[in-house]
Amino acid sequence: MDEKTFYENDNIKVPSVRFVVNNQACTLSSVSSVGVSEVNTASSYIVQALIAAGGFFRVLFLIILKAA
Repeated sequence: MDEKTFYENDNIKVPSVRFVVNNQACTLSSVSSVGVSEVNTASSYIVQALIAAGGFFRVLFLIILKAA
């Protein structure tokens, strides 16, 4: 029986009977379930931008106070 490859990337290969990650193989018969998830990184950028803006305005405020 020929081995069909479902997915192949730089260090990941998923043929029909096993999967290989960084040259370490695991048989697919030992996999009981697979989950897919997505990470939302947009909110973390907003928080970082707000913190940076707050720091900028604080420094600006301190400079204005010292000059007055």
